[in-house]
Amino acid sequence: MLTAFRYLNTPKENRELNKKLENEIRSLGKGYFKVEGHWVECTDSSLNYSECPKDKLKDSIEESLFVPNISAKEIHNLGKKYGQDAVIYGGKQTKGNATLIYKDGKILLDDAT
Repeated sequence: MLTAFRYLNTPKENRELNKKLENEIRSLGKGYFKVEGHWVECTDSSLNYSECPKDKLKDSIEESLFVPNISAKEIHNLGKKYGQDAVIYGGKQTKGNATLIYKDGKILLDDAT
């Protein structure tokens, strides 16, 4: 699961960015389901999420995309491109369990990217 939404963007900017993300997912030959996502977002995009101070965290409700059969590398690259703190991935490497892949590439399994 991933999104292009960011707390600092306007609602219109977020919708436009998500539309671009949807088109990129389709260009990879993938489909998606829209879902309501929740994330505590770091409002300072220059920081790695794990280093974000609590006073810079903001609860965010965002339109997210569940993308079946996407690889860890593909979803990580899209998450980075759209400035996300992390994406949620579950696949062969994680035995189907949901795992966060952070924008710096850190994940629970080193070989998943």
